[in-house]
Amino acid sequence: MADNKAGLIEVQDAVIWPMNIKGNPALRERLMSLDSEEIVALKVDGKTTVWERQRDGKDGRPARGLKPCDGRARDLWRSLYPSRKGDMVSIAEVE
Repeated sequence: MADNKAGLIEVQDAVIWPMNIKGNPALRERLMSLDSEEIVALKVDGKTTVWERQRDGKDGRPARGLKPCDGRARDLWRSLYPSRKGDMVSIAEVE
């Protein structure tokens, strides 16, 4: 179940790292528990976007990053990274 309270995530890489979400531990844990290649709708910086958890590594280690899964997410994240690297933006799950 989505917790609509927005957390904050630092723009720091080409993907979102859920372990770095601040202000909403339930969202952080929810996104950390996604299966490899699972899809999730997120409102990032006020915009609804679709993300996919990265595939696990060839050695079986989990890759917990979320990569943009649609054009809107890619366009948004490219507008934020690297130009706003270090800035905090809002993040919430969309039901």
